[in-house]
Amino acid sequence: MITKQAFGRSGHLSSRILLGAAAFSEVTQAETDTALELALSFGVNHVDVAASYGEAELRIGSWINRHGKPFFLATKTGERTMNKAREEIHHSLERLQVAQVDLLQLHNLVQVQTRMQEV
Repeated sequence: MITKQAFGRSGHLSSRILLGAAAFSEVTQAETDTALELALSFGVNHVDVAASYGEAELRIGSWINRHGKPFFLATKTGERTMNKAREEIHHSLERLQVAQVDLLQLHNLVQVQTRMQEV
């Protein structure tokens, strides 16, 4: 079983290994289901996905719709304006078939830093 550790002050004991769902961007639902079930069977309880990961949010959303959400769910937005970020986040919630996620992240902040240096 994979060791768990407190995730900040959230109260969640997160597996030290998380499942990065970018791998689900171009696979079938059956392949996604198998991978999720295998990860969960080993104690992985933290899934990280992003709107930019192709079909990944749809695949995970389908699994959640059929099995519930027994894991900590994180997603990301790559948008940098409030309106575009809000729109992308709401679209992610629809694709994931959830009312909320456990963690919302800003994807790839390195780009913002680079753009600021160029100005």
